[in-house]
Amino acid sequence: MTCIIGYVADDGRVLVGGDSVAAAYPDVSTIANKKVFRFQNMLIGYTSSFRMGQLLEFGLTMPEYAEPQTPYEYMVKTFVPEVRRVLKDGGFTTVNNNTEDGGQFIVGFASCIFEVQNDFAVIRYRERFCAVGCGYAFAMGALRLMNEFSDIHRDDEKKILAALEIAGHFSTVRPPYYVLEAKS
Repeated sequence: MTCIIGYVADDGRVLVGGDSVAAAYPDVSTIANKKVFRFQNMLIGYTSSFRMGQLLEFGLTMPEYAEPQTPYEYMVKTFVPEVRRVLKDGGFTTVNNNTEDGGQFIVGFASCIFEVQNDFAVIRYRERFCAVGCGYAFAMGALRLMNEFSDIHRDDEKKILAALEIAGHFSTVRPPYYVLEAKS
């Protein structure tokens, strides 16, 4: 159970925020380790498994993104194959019906937010934000309201923190909340 939010600010900064809950229904605990971290010029926030997050945070090795590749092409051709290798070597991935299964996480870099899905598909949404985890729908609704239908004047970090608070009000998401930022 968790909520991870990725957000691109008007000026191109990328922010990724997440909560601090570990849940195995009906038990809920607050954890000390963060579900959001920096890797090279990227911000990564994960759900699905703490083991997956640990492998991503401490196992990835790859060249940093550089043009002429697009950020999307880099994610598909360079980043995901390395993630698959690290998760497989760490004993994390499974194969069911010829489909390799990993976990779900958000990556922010180069003024873009991407969701990497369980089957390693890379998604970039039209909105400038996305969320994953059990609180994702509440966070998405809160961000949509703050960005499109409101005169709420908050900075981008406060928007993410407010969306995490709202997700926590309605689901198994708990503070402390962390937000990391990367310049465009």
